[in-house]
Amino acid sequence: MYAIEEYIFARFYMYNNVYQHKTTRGFEKLVDASWRCAKDIKASGGDAYLVNEIAEFLDAAPATVKQYLALEDATLLYQMQVWQRHPDSTLRDLARRFLERDRLRAIDDPVKQAGFADAREAWERELRQVVSAKGFNPDYYALRDDLRLTIYDPYTPEKDEEEQDPYNAIFIQPAREGRPREISTLLPRLAPVTGARSQQYRYYVPEECRDDARTIAARSW
Repeated sequence: MYAIEEYIFARFYMYNNVYQHKTTRGFEKLVDASWRCAKDIKASGGDAYLVNEIAEFLDAAPATVKQYLALEDATLLYQMQVWQRHPDSTLRDLARRFLERDRLRAIDDPVKQAGFADAREAWERELRQVVSAKGFNPDYYALRDDLRLTIYDPYTPEKDEEEQDPYNAIFIQPAREGRPREISTLLPRLAPVTGARSQQYRYYVPEECRDDARTIAARSW
């Protein structure tokens, strides 16, 4: 039982201090923006400068296991190096930022959950305007990161006991003849890390836009 408790706490700390760390997530959003930019160039009939392994994977319908396994870290890193020479200034800059660790800067979500329904739309519109005013395309440089995704939950069992099963809860049998129970009911210390995650966003912008973005974020939303 205590080994499982240790596992759940370790998972909680890993998500909060590593996987969801603002720097880690910022680089992931930077990679995502690079790929979206390249796909948009390709969709518009342009040359996205895709390396062979990636081009074959994207053109396959469906991709083979061999094509999928060819997408190694080294392949993706080389793709970024190739994009540094792309004529499109946005794709070129996104790749440069990734390779040179010129990361995007995190802006905490300023919108209160209990605020007006259109507050987030207004905030994101102003954020995009700030980014655009600095000469950046907000589609690729004003990025929202959704931290509510289920994959980031350290452990969230169903609250209704009747709905709990081995797929959504961890059960412990406290005694040889006792009925198995969900572990957080036996170890109250787990309660703070087993609740449903609240809505949470984080935003990323280039460093050149950070101060202006923080200024508008400081308003009452």
